[in-house]
Order: sequence, then structure tokens, then C-alpha cells
Amino acid sequence: MDTTNIEQMKSAFLKIESEQHAFAGRFYARLFELCPDIEQLFKRVGMAMQGKMVIQAVGIGINSYDHPDDFAEIFRSLGRRHALYGVESKYYPHVIEAWIDTCKRTLGSQFDASAESDWRQLLGSITQEMLQGAKSAASGPETEQKFKRRNENLDDPYLARFLQHRRPPDRPTPAPNTQVISKNVLLNYLGEKTVEVSPLRTVLEASHANGIPHICECGGLARCSTCRVMIIEGLENCLPRSTLERRLAKRKGFYPEIRLACQTRVVGDVTLKRLVRDENDIDMAISGTIGEAGEEIEGAVLFTDIWGFTTFSEKNLPYDVIHALNLLFRNLGQAVDDNDGYVDKYIGDNLMAIFGLGGERPGVSCRNAVNAASQMLASLPSINTYLRNYLGDEFRLGIGIAFGRMVTGEVGFALKRQFTAIGDTVNIAARLESETRRLQADLLVSDSVKANLMDDFYELKRSFEFDLKGKTEQVKAHEISVLK
Repeated sequence: MDTTNIEQMKSAFLKIESEQHAFAGRFYARLFELCPDIEQLFKRVGMAMQGKMVIQAVGIGINSYDHPDDFAEIFRSLGRRHALYGVESKYYPHVIEAWIDTCKRTLGSQFDASAESDWRQLLGSITQEMLQGAKSAASGPETEQKFKRRNENLDDPYLARFLQHRRPPDRPTPAPNTQVISKNVLLNYLGEKTVEVSPLRTVLEASHANGIPHICECGGLARCSTCRVMIIEGLENCLPRSTLERRLAKRKGFYPEIRLACQTRVVGDVTLKRLVRDENDIDMAISGTIGEAGEEIEGAVLFTDIWGFTTFSEKNLPYDVIHALNLLFRNLGQAVDDNDGYVDKYIGDNLMAIFGLGGERPGVSCRNAVNAASQMLASLPSINTYLRNYLGDEFRLGIGIAFGRMVTGEVGFALKRQFTAIGDTVNIAARLESETRRLQADLLVSDSVKANLMDDFYELKRSFEFDLKGKTEQVKAHEISVLK
């Protein structure tokens, strides 16, 4: 095919790009008509994104056609990936016919016999290289059978309630201009090296082609997330997440900048960081769930303390101790839940809760935390009536609340991981809870909590300045109660 033919195809392709939504719809409708079997492969695929990608791929083929080495590398890469997804060689002739039929319908008189011959030559060359890539995938180590999950990722529906709106959605990524992405691009692996690769390759393929020991336990099928990378610069040069990647990213709670190397195709320069380096990282990546990605948030933390619980546990039977604790925690947990808080953990006879995981405003988080504390204290008399009648004892509760920045995420080891919050705000809340006993105060809040409450919401009883362990400066706190 000479230069004139290529330029004519580029001109025709501009019209295809301008009508890409309609063109893709016609193309896949015709493809499924010609080959009903292939439709099964697209049942869980976002067809709008799939349509964009197939048009982009053909556009890159046009622009790289006169660079045989790049052309072969790009489409063999695609062929390997298609083979792993179950695309068989018998489908390719139908793909070509569907594309030709759609071009005839879209381009009209522009698509004469000469143009059809040129397009068939291009699509035939693409198909040939993809089939070569598919052969290497079938004989290589990256097959689905090689992947055996070490742990079943068990999602936490309770935690998902709070985190499903916390993550910012994928930022819209504009469709790349296929006229300017045929040249090679640079991948800068932060702290490792910079490599030059052809466009449309996945980051994982670029790593393996350049001797970078990039881990991928599932063989590039978007199931394990061990190939994850953080895009430091150039996210706009990465094609949007595929359906498989979106599904896993949603499950894991990944930021837009956290991408799967096996799915991320680059069309421009990118700086990235590999996040999984060794066996320890692999285990954590596979066993992690929605809360594993660390995030700094601004929220309120609440701690409760049962005064005299040690004495209570010493003089009662184990069954009665656990029964009494569960009776109390049922009411405390309900108070947290009624006020949009997340029960983080139980620490012996103490409870820790977080408010603000859903991205609530500071005033809302603080008000919810204080309301929950007030509801806890209000439930105590009925609990104590039960305890006095059956166990001859009662509980006294102290609550500490602090507001500020904290780091949230999943911590632990493979068999027991837990979402939690850490940081100075958490420490201050815990210290205030321990001070309630000494001061005989039901509820102590940090100055930052008080600053985010409306004056007509609470009554100020006493104010204090503490020298808290681990703090160089005094911490100001207040004993308050909620106005009815």
C-alpha cells in the first residue's frame, strides 16, 4: 500500500472517528449477526468503551502501517490479550467483514472497490499479527490455568456502605487523538529506569519486554491486582479502565491513579511506581478488599470506656460477663449506626467508631459523633436496670471524641485484616476517653469538635487543658451535653 492510499484511509478514518458511537454500534450489531457465538464474550463488557477502543486500535494501525516493527509489536500484544480473553482465530474473518460492511454504510460513495481493497489489506495485516500474538500466548506461561488464588477476597458489605461514595469516580479520560500517538512513548518507572515502548502496549508487557520484574500472579486477567501501579504523571495518557479493571478497582477501592499494569494501555509518556515488589506484597495484594487502599480523611473518632469493668468481670461468671458486654455493645453500636458512623473495633470492653468515612462535612461528622454519644448515654439507664436486677451491678460510661485528619485503610495479616484509622486524631480521642474517668465526665470532646458544632446544639459544662501522653503541646477539651 503506497503513501497515497494511506492518506486516503486517514481521511476516511476522520469521518469514522467523528461518528464513532454510531459506527461502533453498527459494527458490533453486524459482527454479532455474522457470528452469534462471539456475542457471549461481550456479555460483561462496557460496549461504549469497547467501541472506542476498537476504533482507536484501527486508527493506530493506519498510522503505524509504514513502521512494520511497531505495527507488529502493537498488534501481537493485542492478540496475546485477546487469546487470554477467549477470542479464537475463527472470529477474525467475521470481524473484517463486519468492519467492511460498516465502512460501506458509513462512508457511502467514498468507499469504492479500491478503498475496500486497501482496508482489507490493512485489516488482514492486523489480523495476521494478532494471530501471531495469540500463538505466543497459548504457549507461554501466562495462561488462566496457572493462576490459583491463595485467598478468596471476602468483601465487607458493612464497610462498603461507608466507602462506596468515598472514592472519587474515574476522571473522564478523553479519547486519544490517533493521529498523534503512533510514535514511541516513554515509561518512567520511578526509582528504576525509563524505557521506550510503542503505543497501545500494556504497562505489564512493557515491563516484561524491558527486563523489569513486574509481578502478575493471575497472568494478566485482572483478577489479583498484584501488577498494580501508581500513575505519578501522565494519567491522561492512559486509556480508560477496561470493564475487568473497573470491576476489580471498585472492589478494592482504588483511586483513579492506581491502575492494573496488565490492563493499562499507554499512548503517551507516563511516570509510574510499581507497588508490589515481593512475596509479602503479593499476599497482601491478593487478600486485600475494599478498604485496603490507604487514604487520609478528615473525620471524628469516638472511644467509649466502661468504668470499673475489671472489677465487674472478676466477680461474675464468664457467660454473664460476655452477655452483659453484648447487651451494652448492641445499644452502643446501634447509636453509632443511627448516626451514620462506622464501628471500627471493640477493644476489650471499649468501642471505637469513625464518623466521616462517607466524605461528610466537618460539622456533620462532629454532630453525628456527639449525637451518637448522647444516644449511648441515654440508653445506659435501661441497661443498668437489667444489670442490677440480674447481676447486682451496673455500668458507668465515659466517652471521648476528637476531630481532625487521620489515615484510614486495611491493616493486618492474610488471615485477619481489619479496616481502621490511625493518627494523632485517634490518639487524642483515646486519651480523652481515658481522662473521663479521672474527671468524672460522661463526655469529653476536643476543641476541634466543639469548633464544628452550632452553639444551640450543646451545653458547655467545663473546659480543660491536658498534658496528654505523646503530645508536646497541651490539648484543650470540653465536657459537653446535647441540648434536647
